[in-house]
Amino acid sequence: MNSSRDASPPGALLVYGAYGKTGATIAKVAAALGRDVVLSGSDHDRLQRLAVEIGMPAVAVRLDDQAALREVIRPAACVINVAGPFGTTFRPMVEACSAEGVPYVDLNGELDVFRAMEDFAAHRQLKVPVLPGAGFGVVAGEGAAMLAASMIGQPRRVWVGLMPDLGTRSPGAVASTLRTLAQRGAVVEKGCFAEERVARRSFSAIIGGRPKTFMSMPLGELWAVRRSTGASSVIAGVVGTGPERILMQSGVLGVAARSEKLRQLLAARMSRSNSQVGRVFESYVWACAEDSAGKRAEVVLQMGEGYQWSAEAAVRIAEHVATDRRPGLSTPGQYLGKGFVLSVPSTKMLEIPAGAFFGHGAKDESQARSARP
Repeated sequence: MNSSRDASPPGALLVYGAYGKTGATIAKVAAALGRDVVLSGSDHDRLQRLAVEIGMPAVAVRLDDQAALREVIRPAACVINVAGPFGTTFRPMVEACSAEGVPYVDLNGELDVFRAMEDFAAHRQLKVPVLPGAGFGVVAGEGAAMLAASMIGQPRRVWVGLMPDLGTRSPGAVASTLRTLAQRGAVVEKGCFAEERVARRSFSAIIGGRPKTFMSMPLGELWAVRRSTGASSVIAGVVGTGPERILMQSGVLGVAARSEKLRQLLAARMSRSNSQVGRVFESYVWACAEDSAGKRAEVVLQMGEGYQWSAEAAVRIAEHVATDRRPGLSTPGQYLGKGFVLSVPSTKMLEIPAGAFFGHGAKDESQARSARP
């Protein structure tokens, strides 16, 4: 594999949907690394305001105008799609990228979109690399799972738990979370996706000296870890308090999230800023892999603020696929290997003390160890 540090991408990185929180952060990270960036999206006014603010070229184009879209992306080294909902935006952009020979990367995290993309790719001969899920959850979650799996050989079961520490929580990210809640829950059982109630299962670990409980969710990590580790059972979850688990399990939020109008209202109200001058952000990802004999291995990754980490990961993934063009649909871990996650700035793997016992999940009967810096 050619490293993006050895060869610069042949052209600019085109960030589509650049005027959102994540898109603007990606553009700034890429520029700080010395990469040429072109901002793009369908909203001309928002795009121009951002272009003036950060001093980058911009071109507006709609996804439903394939001829114009192909002309815009043709000179690009890679397209980073940050425009949601990804269930709507990935098809026209992947079609244009494949036609023009431009690698495609996005930051989708929704399980149903990954499954739709897999079906889409199965019926087309993709001519370029297509790597969805280049953000915090999938890259870090899959990376931790692959590292844990590599310690035991072939895993039978994998658990993945996410603890993102976010500064500004954007309406777009909240809307994506609400779309996830509007779905049925899901896990991987016997190698297949199985629907169940959201937050039906829980599993626990001691991270940074404190017990944390994760609620099972239909996350994109299920799709990625199933493909990259070959585990027949995968459960993914996010950290949650007791009241949050009760609210999730009751189905109230899920029912409300099925309404587009209520989803927009909730997204606006739930968006928030946690920004504090001088505050150190600490996100964590925990993974445990178990083989058929019951042997387990665990990994805990620590990183900084979630949106910034997503941007750092996405830019580096785009650099790689721009210079090492292996066509087809892949997870970030399949394409870049288990070690990639540790190359993203601020990421470190924490020590897990030998023999330290960690709490079990009431529904899942899972066990884990404590992790400390």
